[in-house]
Amino acid sequence: MDNNLTYVHIESSTLCSGTCKMCPRSTIKRSGTMEYSLFTRIVAQAQDAGCNAFTIFRLGEPLLFPELFRWLDYMKLRQAKVSIYTNASNLTPEIGRKLQDYREIYCDFTISFHGIDAESYRNMMGLDFDRTYINIESFMEYNEIPANIYMLANDPGDPELIAKFKSLWEGMGFHGVALCHFMEWAGNITGFRTLKTMHEEEGVNMVKEPCFRALHELDVMYDGTAVLCCVDAHGEITFGDLNQDSMEEVLNHKLRLYYQRKHLASESSELPLCGKCGINLRSV
Repeated sequence: MDNNLTYVHIESSTLCSGTCKMCPRSTIKRSGTMEYSLFTRIVAQAQDAGCNAFTIFRLGEPLLFPELFRWLDYMKLRQAKVSIYTNASNLTPEIGRKLQDYREIYCDFTISFHGIDAESYRNMMGLDFDRTYINIESFMEYNEIPANIYMLANDPGDPELIAKFKSLWEGMGFHGVALCHFMEWAGNITGFRTLKTMHEEEGVNMVKEPCFRALHELDVMYDGTAVLCCVDAHGEITFGDLNQDSMEEVLNHKLRLYYQRKHLASESSELPLCGKCGINLRSV
């Protein structure tokens, strides 16, 4: 079995300022923050396993995490690569300038902004459009990080919607500005047009390919529970506890290896969670 680990997603905290309609966190019952000692253990053991790329959030907002810069200091010391996705509601000038000190370790810095005006933005994210926009505008004036910004949409190919969204950020110096499809979170979120439902509407035949997330990534919840992937919002498929289990034990957990075998055999449709997920679908 190819157990090449390329990415670890670490849930620093369940804190979030948004109430996004397309996010399953509103139904999550767990609440807490990860202990620093557990975080350093995960990073060190993941690096020993050959992985050097991390996110430091799952469904929370990383800029609300009180120990964010202590974590980034450790990542910088370890020469690890970090991805940060933020809704920018807490992207104050103080935080924004501190983030510049770690620009050499970012492999991705992305802002999520789901709306083209105050009404659509508040309806989707529950946040203040003007306040967040000013945060972003101010940040981009001195930002030296290659930053991206994106919005989820029922029809990401709508030229009028694309033009309106891009016009919001014109001239700010973003590395990328994009519209993306909603995700069904393996059946945990409904009411949005995803790539999967779009293909179903159009009668497009689809097949499931082996999923990169299941094969080469790992998610760890704030309490140390290792779970299947980023789509596993509720921690339904678990591979051990990194407070007591080693990274090697988790990566070779019999259930994780079973999931990998099913994916490699193109039988992931039979699996709990994976069977309802549209991430690894390909049209034929």
